[in-house]
Amino acid sequence: MSKLEDLARKYAKPAYSAKLTVSDSCTVLESKFGGQPYFEGDSQWTCCTKCNSALFFICQVDIRQCTLASASQHFGLVQFFYCWNCYPWESEQPGWSVVNIPSPEAAKAKPVQMPPQPARGFLSKIFKRNPAQTTQCRIALLPFDSFPQLDDLEQLADNEADFLQSDEIIDEYYGLIEKLSGRSDDYSTMVGGHAEWIQGSPNAKCKTCGQRMELLMQIGSEPEARLMFGDAGAAYIMYCSQHPHDVQLYTQCF
Repeated sequence: MSKLEDLARKYAKPAYSAKLTVSDSCTVLESKFGGQPYFEGDSQWTCCTKCNSALFFICQVDIRQCTLASASQHFGLVQFFYCWNCYPWESEQPGWSVVNIPSPEAAKAKPVQMPPQPARGFLSKIFKRNPAQTTQCRIALLPFDSFPQLDDLEQLADNEADFLQSDEIIDEYYGLIEKLSGRSDDYSTMVGGHAEWIQGSPNAKCKTCGQRMELLMQIGSEPEARLMFGDAGAAYIMYCSQHPHDVQLYTQCF
């Protein structure tokens, strides 16, 4: 085993890739894109605090099924809502919501309809995106070994990473991790593991303790679901393992 492979394996994390299948028969409890989200108790549909319109339901994933990922210790059914009128690109901007439902049950489910939408916003028209066209897709979660991108590996390895500074190492490293994981950086949806940053890592830190944040979910632009963030982009939901309530959003595109 080479020194490079040894280092890559040291920082590998278990993760789950999402395989989407178009379906009109998903239940409210399933991991899915689009369709009707799960609600229980007195919960209501979340609205954007900037434009006051209802956030669009993007997806929900039962993290409890991802038993190899560390996030399964902290989360149940995780839902992601997003405002296509305001297009938030980072946590500080309003227009997004992550909801964690620890123990969803069919017996506790209640129907909640999305409030009517106002006229489409300026950015929605610019990007020519009609959120109502999002197609419901069932999600199958497939385990794989996730490896950090080279910039992240340099930060994680610190004193072990001097040899990574070579220009020749880039192609060798990404060829290696594609071989080891069976997955190239295609920026599609995944749970846990290392984020596949399009524009480089923002070095997300917990606001409570300053600890490096971990990837909860990467939500890619998915053709099957007719979902697109900017120009073939992705949304990254990060969390702190010590303070799971501290969830941050980053969105990047080409």
